[in-house]
Amino acid sequence: AGGIWIGVVGALRHYRAVNETISSLLMAYIAIALMNHLVEGPLRDPASLNKPSTQPLADIYRIGNIPGMEVHWG
Repeated sequence: AGGIWIGVVGALRHYRAVNETISSLLMAYIAIALMNHLVEGPLRDPASLNKPSTQPLADIYRIGNIPGMEVHWG
């Protein structure tokens, strides 16, 4: 998904000669606004009262700990 997102920046540079620094910065703001909308809207956990958060992922979808260490991947 990130490659497609930055591909839009490349397409703007190629076809419209838009500065890629400015367009990637603006695309980052759009991505932040989109994620805020999703977390505060359709993906919001109904059990979270004041703090917008999504429902937790099932254990099968989580990345586990690094074997032999006390740290995790994320």
